[in-house]
Amino acid sequence: MIAIIGVLVALLLPAVQAAREAARRTTCANNARQIGIAFQNYHAALRRFPTGIEMWGAGSRGRASCGAPEGDSDRYYGWGWGVYVIPYMEASNVYSRFDFQKRSGASYAEGPNFAAGAEFIPAYACPSDPLGQELVFCCSTLQNGSAPDEDLAKTNWAGVADSLDWSCDGTWPSASANGVLYQRSKTAVKDIVDGTSHTLLVGETIGSGPNNAFFWVTWNVLHTANGINLPLREPPLHPWVVSQNGFASLHPSGCHFTLADSSVQFINESIDQRVLAALTTRDGGEVIGDVR
Repeated sequence: MIAIIGVLVALLLPAVQAAREAARRTTCANNARQIGIAFQNYHAALRRFPTGIEMWGAGSRGRASCGAPEGDSDRYYGWGWGVYVIPYMEASNVYSRFDFQKRSGASYAEGPNFAAGAEFIPAYACPSDPLGQELVFCCSTLQNGSAPDEDLAKTNWAGVADSLDWSCDGTWPSASANGVLYQRSKTAVKDIVDGTSHTLLVGETIGSGPNNAFFWVTWNVLHTANGINLPLREPPLHPWVVSQNGFASLHPSGCHFTLADSSVQFINESIDQRVLAALTTRDGGEVIGDVR
């Protein structure tokens, strides 16, 4: 009898696991949809999408070579799209804790901003990620958790910045990109000539071990040149290593993307790279068929 029960359990377990993953994938798709709607509401209010990342400060290394305007000494480090859309995701209480005033030299790693960045936004998490809601490393001298590497709240989503390289030099984000969300981007729907239903906005990401992943406050944009799920095949040393990272998920065979019209697609990791690149560009003029 015990042997029979063991066999039955062995037969049922894969089905149970598959059902659980299907439920997690549905939840993740709903999160992607919620993010997309938040972008649409932001656009309705400000007539453009939020900047992908705004990562310059006075005297920043590589600032001039990466396209930062001359004489821009009052700019602060910080802020990515993940901060700007949370008022439209029932997280206004978190947003209100941030100090965005340039005159105070505010950055995501200063004063109340650092503590606010440790708050978890449910829609930014993927339920299939076994590490779940964790604080991840960002800053060498600060921490919000009990361990030195517990700094800011993790996210499983990154903005789609470019089809080739989101950086200008392998480190700093480029102010010239062909996607929607990149350094100092101010993309409006009218700029997405390829059509909002054929242009990627955000996609899933994974980290590279405990306390080593993107955080939602900033630094969460990627390009699509490495295809889908490269970090699963070749785990990166760090999420920001350009040559080693890309969009990926813990769902089998692909990951979710939110498009610029707020629709959600699960794109298979076997997608033709040319099609993926065409979906990335906002005004490349490519003709795209069914990509699912």
